[in-house]
Amino acid sequence: MCQLQDQGYSASLLADREKEMRRQQLQAQEERRLKAIHERRQRMASVPEPSDGVPLRFKFPNGQMKSRKFRMSESVQV
Repeated sequence: MCQLQDQGYSASLLADREKEMRRQQLQAQEERRLKAIHERRQRMASVPEPSDGVPLRFKFPNGQMKSRKFRMSESVQV
């Protein structure tokens, strides 16, 4: 009887540890994603928008629209 309780407790403890590890992994992944977004925004803010560029309009999944000008001679990734 005591062995069964010990096994049940050990299994429950192991499941809790695995759940906590998954939660920490998801949290770390979310932090990396937010950091990448922040770095992209900083790069975009540091690159001046050309006055003679061609305007491109972006629509985000949340419905927000943004417009930015780019030079045709440069890649959009620059």
